Amino acid sequence: MKRSRTVVWLDYGPLSYIFISPAQHQIHHSRLPEHRDKNCGFAFAFWDALFGTLYVPKDREVFPMGLGDGTDGEWHSIWRMHVWPVRMAAKLLTGRELLPDENVQRPLT
Repeated sequence: MKRSRTVVWLDYGPLSYIFISPAQHQIHHSRLPEHRDKNCGFAFAFWDALFGTLYVPKDREVFPMGLGDGTDGEWHSIWRMHVWPVRMAAKLLTGRELLPDENVQRPLT
C-alpha cells in the first residue's frame, strides 16, 4: 500500500533564499533526480546556497515523493527514523556496532 500525504505548496517568494519554505522542504523529499540532495537545511536556505544545494522552484511543481528505492515503508517507525541513524553514525565513527542486532529491543509492530 502506498502512503500519500496532502501537499500544501507554500513558498516564501524572495525570502526563499533566506528561509526554507514548505515548498522547498517538499522538494527535499522528491524522488526526481534533479531534486536529489537539494534543500537539506532545516530552517535557513542560505546554508544550502553556500554549499550549492539550494533549489528554489519558480512555480508549483508536481513530483513523486519518497526514497525511490522501495524502502519507504521501512522508515515508518520511530526506531528507523530516530535510533537507526544514530546507530549507523556511531558505527561509522567507531568502526563497530553501538548495539548489535541481537541486543536491540524493537517495539512491537
